Amino acid sequence: EYNKAPAGSPRVTASSSRQQHPARYLTDGRPETFWLCDSDDAAPFIDVRFKRPRKCETLKLVLAPVDPREFSPTPKITQLEIQIDNDKPRVISLPGDLQQKAVLEFEGTRKISRIRLRVLSLNEQRLGENVSVGLAEIELY
Repeated sequence: EYNKAPAGSPRVTASSSRQQHPARYLTDGRPETFWLCDSDDAAPFIDVRFKRPRKCETLKLVLAPVDPREFSPTPKITQLEIQIDNDKPRVISLPGDLQQKAVLEFEGTRKISRIRLRVLSLNEQRLGENVSVGLAEIELY
């Protein structure tokens, strides 16, 4: 079983990105690199488009690491809206533990051409109020 998201250089766009943390890091297959939105982005989103549809059964999200040098608690994403192709969007809760992945199981194998993620809420602070949040990796299995 391997992560099918990075193959073929998918097109990844975002509502905003910090300079050192571009959106393309979400599908580079390396969890140590990650996307972060700008600190004033009140409605962060990611849009991933695959040149050829990916056959998969599971979508996994790797959460962005927290900077250990930060003394104040780093806000974490608690809820995301996920839209696959033209399906009805669904809301998922993210694990509080950054070591865990958020997992979305599909009913059997399906083909995916597009994934859109929208950040809905954080555990601390409010979106757009001087807070950068993000994700490390979008994985498809």
